[in-house]
Amino acid sequence: MRAIHYLLVAASVAAAPARAADSLDLAALYQAATLEGEVSLYGQGPPRVYADWVSEFEARYPKLHVRVTGGRYELAGKIDAQLAAGKLEADLAAVQTASDYVRWRGDGVLMPFSPPGFDRIPADFKDAEGRYFGLSINVVGFAYNPAGLAGAAPPKTIPDFLGPAFFEKIVSTYPHDDDITLYLYTTIVARYGWSFMPKFMAQQPKFVRSHVLVAQETATGDHPVTFDQLIAFNKVTTVTPQDIPMIVIPQSTGIFAKAPHPNAARLFVAYLLSKDYQQRLPAQGLWPVRGDVHGAPAGYKPLSAYRTAMGYIAFVSNTERAKSLRARFESYIGPPQGDYPTPAPAKQQ
Repeated sequence: MRAIHYLLVAASVAAAPARAADSLDLAALYQAATLEGEVSLYGQGPPRVYADWVSEFEARYPKLHVRVTGGRYELAGKIDAQLAAGKLEADLAAVQTASDYVRWRGDGVLMPFSPPGFDRIPADFKDAEGRYFGLSINVVGFAYNPAGLAGAAPPKTIPDFLGPAFFEKIVSTYPHDDDITLYLYTTIVARYGWSFMPKFMAQQPKFVRSHVLVAQETATGDHPVTFDQLIAFNKVTTVTPQDIPMIVIPQSTGIFAKAPHPNAARLFVAYLLSKDYQQRLPAQGLWPVRGDVHGAPAGYKPLSAYRTAMGYIAFVSNTERAKSLRARFESYIGPPQGDYPTPAPAKQQ
């Protein structure tokens, strides 16, 4: 009878309209989730990117396990194939390609769910019905390793990177291989024009296939400078750009309507959006997405103190324009080369 009660409670959560559900009975939801045992997250990037999500959630809810499937842009295709076959393995997704959330929403395959704190998320970072929304905020900025500059002044503007001191010293991801970097490079050429690209390529920058690798390159000093550093991955010194806005990226998620572990997925998302977890984000190099939770990574201010570009979701959702931009950047840089990092986290499937 108790199991039936918990399932009925969870079913009522599923049927509730999307709203700021601050009265959600998390204890009952946890009991219902324990009957499912796990939550399956398909997350873009190396699985270790989600290590904090996993460890914090499993410590809070020890009867549940988070199974992470990492990857790149093929993750959306895998989910699409599962949806088409009626054999969905993913409970929820965490992908950079916001256009996939918009598409899935249009297809009616995302669950409307608004956990406690949903109404505190900025409108730019969520679907009004709660079918997808941000969980944290990352920022792209300049970074440099002083040991690799040989006394040169660190770059503070984009033209600074074109100076002779930074020849063969710059690292970046490929803008046509990473949507965050595509948004960044598009912001740069909007400020300086497409003539920037041949000048930049004359510096012989190194391109890698992950912001994790950008952080590694700057840390070792092999390529000590970048304008393409995700702050959460940074291991060196950062600089606030003086000439372009800082790129603001919400780490978003959406739960699938036919998720195999729907109660565990709701609980997982509710925990990540809770005040308790949001207050821990600055220690991870992230900004809280909830407007009522304050704080910033060490050495930074609240985002309101900076000039920022916050239109990432709208940008990548314009798929035709994004496709055209990828092709144009590839014409300057060439096809992506090299491997993508795939280290396994402490816990995996």
